Amino acid sequence: MKEKYIPIIQKIADDVRKSKGLDNGTIIGDYIFTVLQQECVVMMRPLRHQPDLDGFSTEKIIKGELKTVVFINTAKSCLLYPDAHPAEPHVLKRGGPRR
Repeated sequence: MKEKYIPIIQKIADDVRKSKGLDNGTIIGDYIFTVLQQECVVMMRPLRHQPDLDGFSTEKIIKGELKTVVFINTAKSCLLYPDAHPAEPHVLKRGGPRR
């Protein structure tokens, strides 16, 4: 990840924490699926024929409203996702977040 994006991601993470009533030190990764499900439509499906696809997000009109749709490829045995602490990435394995 380019260094110039880190402050932008940290600002977004701070805003999410504040809007969800979380302390500044709270690692968002522990709450990421809760936050995603509150903020957008989350689809999780196994795509074994696309092993390089971790997931994606897009916007779609659903029932007349513009919604963010997040897709996660559950065929992956683990997913690595950064949270607001770039030095502490989380690995999500089936069964929950692990560090």
